[in-house]
This record gives sequence, C-alpha cells and structure tokens, in this order.
Amino acid sequence: MKQLSAFLFVKVLLLIFISPALSFEFPATPLGSDMMGVVTSSQWIDRVNNLTVGTPTYDSINQGFPITTDVNGMTNHEDWPQSIRTPNVSLQAGHAYQFVLRMKTDVFPRGQNIMVVARDAADSTQVYQFAWNASKAGEWEDVYVPVYPTKNGSWRLDVWVHPTIKYTSTPSTIYISPDVDCYELSSGNEIATLRPIDVSTDKDAFVSSTEWIDGLGNVYVKDGENWKHVFPRMMYRRYQSELGGVAFKTIFQRYKEYGFNGVMDIWDEYNAQDVMDAGLDYISIMSNSTNSDATVTSFESMKGYIDRVYNWATTNNRHGNLLWYNYDNENAHVADYEYKQSLQAYIDTYHLDPLTGKRRHPVYVLNGQNGLPRTYHNTSRNVMDLTGSYVGTADALGTPNGVPAAPRLLIESMTQNQRAPVAVIQLQTYFKEEFIPSLFYGIIMGGRALSVWRDGTTFSGSTADFRDNVWALAFKNDVSPKIDLMLPIIEQPHFTNWKAWTNQFPSVRIGTRELNGVGYLLLSSFAATDLSVTVTLQNRQATKAVDYFTGEEIGTVSNGQFTFTMGHYNNGYRVIRLVAPTAAAASPASNDYGTVSNGQTSSSTTFTLSNHSSATSSLQINSRTITGTNADQFILSNGSCGAPPFFLDPGGSCTVQVAFKPTTTGLKNATLAITSTDVNSPTLSVALSGTGRAQLNLTVSTSNGSGGTVTGDTSGISCTGGNCTYDFTQADTVNLTATANIASVFGGWSGACTNVSGLCTVTMSNTKTLGAAFNLVPRARIGTTPYGSLASAYAAVASNGLIQAKSLIFPDSGLSCNRNISFSLKGGYADTYSSQTGYSTISGKLTLAGSGTVTVDRIVIQ
Repeated sequence: MKQLSAFLFVKVLLLIFISPALSFEFPATPLGSDMMGVVTSSQWIDRVNNLTVGTPTYDSINQGFPITTDVNGMTNHEDWPQSIRTPNVSLQAGHAYQFVLRMKTDVFPRGQNIMVVARDAADSTQVYQFAWNASKAGEWEDVYVPVYPTKNGSWRLDVWVHPTIKYTSTPSTIYISPDVDCYELSSGNEIATLRPIDVSTDKDAFVSSTEWIDGLGNVYVKDGENWKHVFPRMMYRRYQSELGGVAFKTIFQRYKEYGFNGVMDIWDEYNAQDVMDAGLDYISIMSNSTNSDATVTSFESMKGYIDRVYNWATTNNRHGNLLWYNYDNENAHVADYEYKQSLQAYIDTYHLDPLTGKRRHPVYVLNGQNGLPRTYHNTSRNVMDLTGSYVGTADALGTPNGVPAAPRLLIESMTQNQRAPVAVIQLQTYFKEEFIPSLFYGIIMGGRALSVWRDGTTFSGSTADFRDNVWALAFKNDVSPKIDLMLPIIEQPHFTNWKAWTNQFPSVRIGTRELNGVGYLLLSSFAATDLSVTVTLQNRQATKAVDYFTGEEIGTVSNGQFTFTMGHYNNGYRVIRLVAPTAAAASPASNDYGTVSNGQTSSSTTFTLSNHSSATSSLQINSRTITGTNADQFILSNGSCGAPPFFLDPGGSCTVQVAFKPTTTGLKNATLAITSTDVNSPTLSVALSGTGRAQLNLTVSTSNGSGGTVTGDTSGISCTGGNCTYDFTQADTVNLTATANIASVFGGWSGACTNVSGLCTVTMSNTKTLGAAFNLVPRARIGTTPYGSLASAYAAVASNGLIQAKSLIFPDSGLSCNRNISFSLKGGYADTYSSQTGYSTISGKLTLAGSGTVTVDRIVIQ
C-alpha cells in the first residue's frame, strides 16, 4: 500500500509539474550550402611532431579515421602536434560559422573523448577548443564547433585524444568521419542544431518532493504548498587554509551581502549550519572528483562527506535547502566516469526521497568542455540531472587572446542525445570587467543558475577577496536584484520563432524571449567602450523598444530596426521590451445608442473584431463581456464570432452585436471588454452609452362637463383632459397640481399617487402612470342632466327649454344670453328639485343679446 501511495504521489507530481515551456522545441536550423563541399579521406592531413606525414589511416569498414587507445592508455593521436587535420576553408571576420564533424566509438560508457580545435592557419591566437564524447557505442553522432573570426583567414580543425586521460585496461577506438562540413550561420544564429529538440521528449526533468528542474533547466523549490521559481547564485567557498582567522559564517554573510544566495562545496554539517546561520538559502553538497581514475579511498572519503551534509539536512529538516550534489568535470576528463557512476549509485541507494522513491536531490555536473554531457545523461544512463559550463572569454575558456566567446551553453543544449537540462552559468571571480557581460551572455544562452569559482582564488593580478573585484559592487547593488526582476522572462524558452541580430556581433551578443506574446531582447557587450548598436528584427513587428526595468523608451523601431548606445563592462548588458503593433481591434471603437424608452430594446449595433494584418500569429479571443456600472442595460450576442475562445488569423475578423435596453432613466455607460492574447492590449475596451427615457403617462378624467387642469413644476406639463405623455431623460422629481374648473371639484389621484387631495410628487427614474379625476358639482339641471354652472347649462339648453337652478350663489361671473332661442330659468330649488324653497343668485350682470327671450323665476342678480 505504501508503494502504491508513493507511485500515485509521483504521478500527481509529474502532472502538476508540467511547465508550458516543456512543449517548446528547439527547431532544426535550415543551413545553407556546405562551404567545404564533399571532403574525402585523401584531403585530411596526418601529423607527427607537428609535421605533415601524409594522410591519416582510413578504415573503410567503419568509414572513418580510427584514433585508438591501447591497454596502457597510449593513443596514436594524443596532442595537437600528433593530430589529424581537415583541409582549410576561408572565413570572414564578423560572421558566425559552424563546423560539423561526426564521431562514433566502439566502447561505452568510458570510451575516449576527442579534442577538437578550430584555428586560423595563419594566426595561432585565433583558437576554439572543445572536447566531445559519445552517448553510445557504434553510432555516428554530431560534433558542433562554432567559430567567430575576428579577421579574414583560412580555418581548419585539428582532432586528437587528450593526452592526460589514461584508459587503463580499456582499449578503445573513436572513428572520425572524413566528411566534415562548415556552414555560415544566418543572422541571429550563433549555433545551429541539425535536428529539432523537443524539450518535452528530449530532455529529462528532475522532480522530488522539495525540488523540480524542468526540461529547460528552470529551478523550482517548494514554498509551502507551491513551487517557487528561483535563480541560484552560488559562490564556491574559500578553503579552510584561506580563512585568515575569519569564521566561515562571517565569510558566508559576505556572500549574502553581495547578492549571492547559496554556497558551493559544503562538505560537513558545521559548514552547512554556517550557511543557514548566515541567512543564505541554498547548499551545494561537495562531491567533487579527480581528473584520473579514482581510488577506493577517495570514493569512501567523498561518500562520508555527502552523508554528513545529507544527515544534517534530515536531522534539521533542511532538505529544502540542499540544492544539488556537485561533480566537477570542467577539464574535459571522463577517465573517472566509474567514480561518478559509483557516487550516483550510492546516492540512488541511500539518499532517496521518501515520497518519490528516487534520488532526493539533483546531481549537477560542471562540464568545462561542453561536448561531454551526453556521456553522463543519455537514453541509457543518468549520472547527472543538470549541467552547465564556463561562459565568457577569460582564462577558464583557454582563450585569453580576445577570441569572441563561444556559445557553450547552447552547444550543450543542442548536443545530439544529450538529455540533461542545461542551466548553470559558471564564472570565475577573476573575470574582472567581463564578469557581468559573461553572466548576461549566459542568461542569453539559457542559463538559469550561477556558480562562481572561487572566493579566495587569485589570477593575473586579481584579489583573493572576491569583494575587491571590479564587478562585485555592481553585482551587489544592480545586477543581482535585477535578476530577480527578470525571473518571468528567464523562465521562458531561449529560442523564439523570430530572430534579432546587431551590427556589433560578435562584440555584442543578443538573445530573444517571448512571454505572453510580448517580445524581449537580452544583450551583452564584451567591448571595452560604449558602442552604437543597431538591432535588426526578423519576423517580429514592433513600434518601439523600451527598457525592461525602467520603462523608458530606448528607440523607435523603423523598418524593423532601432539604434541605441550600449554600455560596457559593468554596464554591458541590456534587457529590452518590444512594443508591437496592436493586433486586436474593434470597429466602431465606441457607440452611443441615443435615447431609448425604458423597457424598450434598441436596434443592435454590429462591432467587428479583427486581428491586424501585420500580426505575427493568430490572435486568440478569450472572452467578450459587457462590464461597467450599467452592464445590465446592454445585451450582447455572438454574431459571426461565436462563443469564445476563438482565433483570428492575421487579417481575419468576425462580428458581435450589442443592443441597448434601459430599465431606468438617465445616461447609461458600459464597456464591451474583449480579452485576447494581444500583448499591447490584452483587454480591448469599447465604450457603450445610451440614455434611458422614462414616460409620465397622465390621464385626466372628466364627466358630465366636469374638468380641470393638471400642471407640473417641470416645464411643459399641462394636461386638461384625456391622455397626456411626457418624456424624462433624467430621474427628476416632479410636483403635480390638479386645478378643477368652476363646474368641478378635484376627485383625487390614482396610479403613481393615490392621495385624494394635494400635490402628487413622482420621481421619474422609470415610467410612471398617473390618473387625475375631476368630478362635476351639480348646481343646475336640464331635465335630469346636471350641470356645474349656469353658463354650461345655458350652452346646452334647447329652444323653449327649462333650466332649473339650485338655491345657492353660482360661481359664474354673470350670465350672457346671446343665443337666438327662448328658454326659461327658474331658481330656488331644493337639492332634490322637488320644490322651490329659495332663490338662486347670479353674481354680476345678466346680459341679454340676440333675438330670443328668457323667462326667469326666483333669480337674484347682484
């Protein structure tokens, strides 16, 4: 059951730890014509004591030149004067070239490693040297040799077996194919792989319960329940004899103060605790090897060292601080392969993760010669989990003569059958002015950790105290903090589908990154002075270049180029963000729907979403939503776009539709928000507006000649009968007054107001319906029909008719009889009109006009 639980845990870990970068592929680079053409065995030169002695022996069965090592470790080609040599090829200054050899060996895992030196035939200072080995026996494998001439000349390769390697009791043969190639690399390339490398299948990630290294070499440590991406900055500690009375803890505190976060070569529990007490984060367990066959004694001693540190971590719960085991293979020796493999077997037996059942911490092997890692990590063997190499032009590379730096980390990444991530930039404290440029060149090539050899060492006038070197303060105050700011782009693949190059190659090196669709440039200068640098972009659209750290504009991009001044030495680096043309667009960019009655839906407006025709890739639309305070007042429909997510190819477009349906009065604002992979405008905002209109629907009710007027304190409201409608585009408060005419009384409000008398107050936030009723006051009658005034009754009476008036004072101001009719007017009636009990009073004059007559009874005129 415990085994099953562990298996399930590992399975879950592997699922969780899949990084987006792990699907990235280093593409095979299309190469031009082979500058050397078809090279045959007869064109090679065999050399003895630096003299040409003819052509080397050719094995027609194995189709290569055999370089053999006998049982005593002696070889027929053991140094440069005893090498075999290719024909020459003419190369030009300022260009990048790549030689390609093929090798195979008859013995593995030990085998031999070859030394390959590219040199200018006329200038012995122009030299590039590499060591290579194989990943298996009996199969041809590529050997890459990059060359960057500083002057025009004829170049060639010399090949031999390193003389200090002794393969006792292991006779072996390496074959070199005579068909050597040389290619000029296109702009933007320093090294080319002849085969694509898919990180997810061709590189092996490391994972344990405390650490994860992905296929690109990114280092993650456990931070609670989450993984934290880190950039280890490790300093090799001083030797005991170099302390000068200063405690290790004090020395380690200096490392922290100067921007480092870990210590290399910790060999006991006391040093380990000193690292923690100094406030540092990471420990590298010393497991260093020798340059010759290791003895049982040295193996047993090293086993004791790593046990002491490992057991200290177990006792103090510090396994999260153990970064890796470190093997030093910098001098290109594989004679101690069995030593490394024995240590690996010991670790894999006794230093196991309790959850994964595999080694708890990764093994880092420094390969100073970068054609060797495939010997240690391939399809059949895993002696190491990650690797790295020296970066820069200082003595560690063996080229202190101004020869431009070789892209050693890139070579390690691209080496055929090399399955370990390439992560570690190895520098020397005495790199002097080139320390910072070398560090950034390492990051350009995919370096994701730093290891510095060594506090306490001196070389060519440098100081033993690393703090006194010219780079130290710049690293402390400027570079180390900026590395943390760069982590998001350091984490990305160091190859993109677009390229960039400069007019100052090889003095200035440039790399590309892409994060969330944004393009970045990393530059490093090895020049001794500031340079005017022109960057050329290929397959990348941009309008300007800005500084990654400050956001300040560096230059305007015109026709794919921009120019700026590049600093040197401690300022010899630059990180640039490219501002690309906006890909996502919406048309129209805004829309006002005008005034729409509440509850009604406007006609839909069509918005066209598009991807700019100059975009470099398809645009993914992730969402399109209505946002903002009044989002619920607008209606979104898919149109031709359909439901997200969807893609728009460069120049492609589709439509969405939006309508306005206000529910309340007033100006409404919202935003059509389109989120996409457009790096400049990840959220495209389209302004929407419209005005909701409320209606006051007023009905004035009258009967039997009653009437009145409803007026408001808002201009324009006056309704004397029937249905009246008034529009409001703001939520105004309106006071309404009902005024009855002389024949009527106000009967009360209905709808929005229900009070019987007084003002009606309404707030027009939405449509309101209101009724006002006016009732007749029956003061007179004709037959059985009541009238509220004598004037209204006179207007209705027929010729020879009778108007009966109640016993009261009429509100009419007089009565004008101007119709040509005769009628009778009798007053003084009781309310029931059953008898005449009093008099009816008319205030004012009774005017008689026309040809008719009026007969009056019980009428008083005042």
